[in-house]
This record gives sequence, C-alpha cells and structure tokens, in this order.
Amino acid sequence: MALETAVHKNDKRYLDENVAMNPTKSADLFTKPSWCLELRKYSDDVLESLYRVTHIDDDLVFPEFVITTDKSKETNGSRF
Repeated sequence: MALETAVHKNDKRYLDENVAMNPTKSADLFTKPSWCLELRKYSDDVLESLYRVTHIDDDLVFPEFVITTDKSKETNGSRF
C-alpha cells in the first residue's frame, strides 16, 4: 500500500533506490550502507528498531534479528 501511494504521488523517498521498485538495482544497492526498520509483534506489544547496516547480502534471505525474545537468535542487537 505504501508503495502504491508513493507511485501515485511520485514520492522519491520510496521510489528511488528501492529494490522492490527496481530489482535490477539490488546488487548495487545491497553493497551500500542502508537504514533498516525492524518491527516485531509480541502479544499486544509492537517493538520497533531502526538501525544502519554497512551492506546486505544480495540473496533475498534476511535471517538476522535485532529484536528477539529468543536468546539463541540474538545477534548484535537487544533482547526483550
């Protein structure tokens, strides 16, 4: 829905450098620093974490968690 609205409004914040809008750019975009927003829902709570990564592997697999209640999945983020 956000991307549909962005297309309609020609909102460059969502359209420029967005892999969802242009998958052919993924190899280049994933090598650059990027902001990540992670949302998790636990019971009635929604937890949010905004962080910056130096690169993301271009394999369409995003296995790391920053927010987790499972200590075995904890990486370099916080456990709640």
